[in-house]
Amino acid sequence: MDKKLITMLSLIGVAILSLAGCKEETKQKTPPSPEVVFNIEKAQKTAQERIASANVEASPLPIQSDYLRIVAQAETPPAQPDRFLKPITSDKTQTVVVLATFHNGPNLTMPNVPLYIFEKSQTTWQQTFAAQGPITPYFVEQRAPLDATLEIVLLKDKLENLEQDAQKQIVSYLSKHTVYSKEQAHVLSALPDAFAQRIALVEETSLKGLSKTDISYLENYASALSFMSETNEPVFTTILAVEGKESLLSQHQSQFPSYNELMTYAIAGQTARQALGDLENSFWSVPGEALRPSCDAITGALQERLGLSLKDSAIVLWGMMQSHALFATDIDYNTQCSGEDINTLLTNMGRTLPQKQIARPSSQTVTHMNRSLSHVASLVKNTKDSALDRIAEMMTDKVQVRDEARLLFSTEPDQLVSNTQDVIAPALDKDNAAEYLMMLPVRAYGCYSQGQGQRGQHRATLAQLENDPNLWQIDFAFDDQNKINGIQLKKPSQLDFCRAIGKRTDANRCRFSGKDFPGLSADRCG
Repeated sequence: MDKKLITMLSLIGVAILSLAGCKEETKQKTPPSPEVVFNIEKAQKTAQERIASANVEASPLPIQSDYLRIVAQAETPPAQPDRFLKPITSDKTQTVVVLATFHNGPNLTMPNVPLYIFEKSQTTWQQTFAAQGPITPYFVEQRAPLDATLEIVLLKDKLENLEQDAQKQIVSYLSKHTVYSKEQAHVLSALPDAFAQRIALVEETSLKGLSKTDISYLENYASALSFMSETNEPVFTTILAVEGKESLLSQHQSQFPSYNELMTYAIAGQTARQALGDLENSFWSVPGEALRPSCDAITGALQERLGLSLKDSAIVLWGMMQSHALFATDIDYNTQCSGEDINTLLTNMGRTLPQKQIARPSSQTVTHMNRSLSHVASLVKNTKDSALDRIAEMMTDKVQVRDEARLLFSTEPDQLVSNTQDVIAPALDKDNAAEYLMMLPVRAYGCYSQGQGQRGQHRATLAQLENDPNLWQIDFAFDDQNKINGIQLKKPSQLDFCRAIGKRTDANRCRFSGKDFPGLSADRCG
């Protein structure tokens, strides 16, 4: 080989080796630190072990409390909530919500309620909400164990104004008339459901079924619910106590309200009349033999729809029976309406069921009632304003009016009950009742008779209305002060007609004696 060529190849090889030697050394990559995996099972177990409950003394409940509600009393905000929260949260957790659910036996569960909310501030936790005051609505005591279960929800983000949403739910339970009922449960659940849906959007995980806590309220105890540190010291604590209430109709316990006061008294924004609906109408129209199912349906609806206790529903039914009995005949309200259990409750409250009338009124009372009827008849034909006032003076403050002619109207329609038989004002103001009498198109009155009803004394008169071939009867009921407390306009039966015209001779005939009317025959009176 040419000497020059060998020399050149040698120089090239040296250059290549030199370049290879100048190549930078490859840098070694640092392996990433292993990601910490959040152990949900461990967090669940830790939370379960670090939640403790203990009985503490509490104020005794009122005797015979039919209604209960849970009240929370949280202690001052914890200085180091991390001592409980850190072992049960992950690095991603930004918010912690502690929820409680209350059960009174297997058939009654309250909506979830937030007890605490914590938010992470850099590397530590801060309390942003703690429940104080009533945390459930009132509910009818079920004679069953009362307990609470907890759930801790971990959120991977912070939600704006979450503590305000929690507070709205608490505020909704502050009213003394907020009560749980099966049919209104969806209304009470609206705020808790909205809260649950909102936190579900950023939920990391949930630690469910923590710490079933019994609340021994019957023994004047409350439950202190403590969230403990690793060294078994309370980090934060809330007291779960029970408030009791004997009745939601407490203003009616010691007095006897009118029918309308009971029916229009609002509980949780709903009245008994609204809860009953058509059941109220049918109560006034069903025959005596079908009254018991109607009464049972009424008490059931008051409990299911309005959330009333058996005792409170009995008070409402009692008011309805008292009004119903004013013009009823031959009804045993114990066997045909209330039943023995409700009758016993009412008796213990000093209320009695309407009784069948046995004793006839004295001759003096009959004379007074006849005089009142004659006075009313003369005043009705008088168009002066003073006549209206004088009729009203003869009445009690509230007057029941039943009208088969359907001439009864009111500027307050909620005072009227209408069915296929008649229009009823169970408790009309006396001025309106007097005005009703004044506007009746009466052509003639006559033939007084005993009248009928199971409450008070009664006196009736036959009447003809203008442009009407039918004969009518106006039954007036009187209280023990001989004041008119009921008026019934109805078509008389043949027996009513005969009882009124009697076997009167020519010298003692009344206006309608010896006359026939549609459906009525004088000859059949003997």
